[in-house]
Amino acid sequence: MTEAAAESGSGTLRRIVQTILRFDRSTIEIGFGTRSAAGVAIPLVLGLLAGNAAYGVSAAVGALSAGFASMQGVYRTRAAAMLITSGGMAFSALVAGLAGHTALAMVAVTVLWGFAYGMLASLGPMATTAGLNSVVALVIYSEFNLDPGAALAQAGLVFAGGAFQTLLLVLVWPLRRLSAERYALARAFRSLAAYAHDVSVETWAAPDPQHLRTVRQTLLDPQPFARRGEITAFQSLLDEAERIRTGLAVLVRDRQRLCALGLNVAGQHALALINAASLILEELGSALEEARAPVEPDEYRRVLDRALAGFDTPAAPVAEVAGAAAAIEQTVTDARALLGRLRSAVRIAQIPAAAARSPSLRHFGARLLVLPQVSDGIETLLANFQPKSVYFRHAVRLAIALGVAMLADRVLPLQRGYWVPMTAALVLRPDFATTYVRGVSRLTGTVAGAVLATLIAALLRPGPELLVALCVVFAWLGYIVIRANYAVYTVTVTAYVVFLLALMGLPEKMGVLDRVEATLLGGVLALVAYAVWPSWESRRVRGQLADLLDAQRRYAALVLQVYIDSRQHDAAAIRQTQLTAWGLRSNAEASFDSMMSEPSRTNEIEPGLALGLLAASKRFGFASLTLQAHALDAADVARPSLSDFATQLDRALTLVVDALRERRAPAPLPPLRATQHRLMEDAGHDPQADLSTLAAETDLQVDSVNTMAELLAKDAAAL
Repeated sequence: MTEAAAESGSGTLRRIVQTILRFDRSTIEIGFGTRSAAGVAIPLVLGLLAGNAAYGVSAAVGALSAGFASMQGVYRTRAAAMLITSGGMAFSALVAGLAGHTALAMVAVTVLWGFAYGMLASLGPMATTAGLNSVVALVIYSEFNLDPGAALAQAGLVFAGGAFQTLLLVLVWPLRRLSAERYALARAFRSLAAYAHDVSVETWAAPDPQHLRTVRQTLLDPQPFARRGEITAFQSLLDEAERIRTGLAVLVRDRQRLCALGLNVAGQHALALINAASLILEELGSALEEARAPVEPDEYRRVLDRALAGFDTPAAPVAEVAGAAAAIEQTVTDARALLGRLRSAVRIAQIPAAAARSPSLRHFGARLLVLPQVSDGIETLLANFQPKSVYFRHAVRLAIALGVAMLADRVLPLQRGYWVPMTAALVLRPDFATTYVRGVSRLTGTVAGAVLATLIAALLRPGPELLVALCVVFAWLGYIVIRANYAVYTVTVTAYVVFLLALMGLPEKMGVLDRVEATLLGGVLALVAYAVWPSWESRRVRGQLADLLDAQRRYAALVLQVYIDSRQHDAAAIRQTQLTAWGLRSNAEASFDSMMSEPSRTNEIEPGLALGLLAASKRFGFASLTLQAHALDAADVARPSLSDFATQLDRALTLVVDALRERRAPAPLPPLRATQHRLMEDAGHDPQADLSTLAAETDLQVDSVNTMAELLAKDAAAL
């Protein structure tokens, strides 16, 4: 093994261990855990009181998984995720009851379920959750020799338990007034506050739009019991937050231009304005989270007045600097626009505060359940039904691994053989990082959970009542720690399964070595399956970055078109392209993060190149966003050099994108810098202030594109 390979391996192992040991207390939700644990406890208690614990167990199986499925979606999509998961588990339990009598039939069904589960991962977290729980239900119920009638009854109880858990969730909606909307908006405003607080001359990116995307997705799934006026208020707050994001980015660029002109005092005033905005943004976030009306901080007003006064009495050298007056005037105009948006957000935030104090049982007409679009899902599945697809490879790996695991359960002399396919299903994921992090976490957590549960069973010798209590306790613990640490969650859910199966009549005393043996076999099988046929995220990074740059190309073209001919302003197209670019940036950054968790020897793009392209794309997006903010204020005058520039910029980015996809140096770019200089000359001869902004932002665009081209050329030369 070379020194580089050894360093790569140790670095990967270190990252895996760090992830396993990380415990995020901020993700613990006692309320969620208590409500979900109640949904598990009630079926178990009712089954016990009815004298048939097995019925309560089946309902509890559905309730537990539906509780975890409720972590997907917002309102109606959340209920849909729970019912879809419950339905998939019920059907799987029925099939397992019918096919479990024959080893060959059970192996064949498991292979089919594994492939289907792998393909469902392409549809997102909701489908992945439903697929995983369906496989787990198939494995668990394959252990019981049920006749068709009993299998149907057990399947019905599994679905009933999930439906009951869903009902508990829906009953909470009228009482928890719009908490999902408020928390999502609070995080968005706090993200903007952090940006405004930490801004510096070296800031070359607009505020991260990820939290705004989350708010938008949340508002697309409104609470069915909310009043229309409340939903409108939240949408208005989102609109203001997006305008504030643009306003902050524009003011940061104004400050950079002031400093570039040597107007450092004016630049300090602009910085004070930005910092003052962070105070009111932080207050908006706190008020939304606490369901109260925002209060303007005293310090905010003092800093604001002092900064604005500083612009009214500029320093003496200002008049001697070319373009200084226009730059200061533009900064003051942009600052007042930002302050107006902040005041508007404070006013609108009064409405959610009042709504939070008045629970509503009125259903405004929205459906309580929204099912995913079947046609869209089928289209996605068909698109991924090819060997090059990550999800197709994942599905094949799962099918083979689960088939072998189920065969091992039926053929090898294992007392707890069902843990083999169940562990393999829980460990295998489409990507390296999640598979190995979850693999190690699952193995250590399952072993620890099995040991803990067996020791408790041996020491307490629990009867049915105590077993029910232990199930509820460990279910509650699992719900509250699942986001905090996966290994700890695995300990709790393993103990839960042990005690639940004890209620079903499977002896759990003195079986710790059996469970550990089967768990290790299933985990190792999953890790070996991935190692034999891996899917490296680095193979996707180039494509993700290229998609991002191409979306930014389209966005910039639409914005520049407004300056060329204001009649071509298409607000809807600009907005849609901007949202697409936001999503693609999130995908590209997530893909890069996943790649960094993989062994460096597998990288098909140098991390330095990927980081450089991401940084350049942020600068390019920064400039385009600033141009969009000033587009409607631009004078409607002829700018022939701008038309040439827009054409050349579009062509240059196309060449960069093509080179990135094809792993080569880009073809010679058009003379962007020379064309941009002509544009600056136009700005010098035209008194319109908007041309100064146009010249500055197109300069940043050119610099960003040239940086991308240079990075790709250096990378190609090193190959």
